[in-house]
Amino acid sequence: MLQLARERPLDSISVSEVAIAAGVTRDTFYRHASSVVDLLVAALSLELTAMADRYAPILANPPETSDLVFSAESDLLRHVANNATIYRSALRAELGSPVRKALTEFVRRTLENELRLRPEIAPDALGTLDDRTIGMATAYAASGTVGAIEVWLETGDLTDIDAAARVIIAASPEWWFATPLLPR
Repeated sequence: MLQLARERPLDSISVSEVAIAAGVTRDTFYRHASSVVDLLVAALSLELTAMADRYAPILANPPETSDLVFSAESDLLRHVANNATIYRSALRAELGSPVRKALTEFVRRTLENELRLRPEIAPDALGTLDDRTIGMATAYAASGTVGAIEVWLETGDLTDIDAAARVIIAASPEWWFATPLLPR
């Protein structure tokens, strides 16, 4: 799926083509995905999950200081840059909803995990950190991150990942930087 999506626009790829490329039947395809876009979301999600898993041990035993957020943001941008053709095609309005949702949800879950591990970074103005409050705060930050990635994909130098990461981090809510895991 990823290979086909790197070669052509997503809306020109058929289920039959994916099945043939994978060496499976259409029936097998439909047992695993309901559409080409759903299969693409699943394939991208596997890569994103593998990336998040690399940070799990660090978050479990965080160092006193680290460029963890910059490193994680850079890894996310590197993933997007490596799959730029796919994301540019998949984030178009008529196809983008499932892909944008998956990317936003990945960032939201990552931020939510950080906030749950370190509730002390939350500003007092958030009040009680119940599920709703945490969900709203992290959804807001995740949507902004993905919006910035979309602009970067269309207008940025995809080889300058560090510059894009610095812009996204600089535009992030200040309270995310209350923990020593985040660069100042």
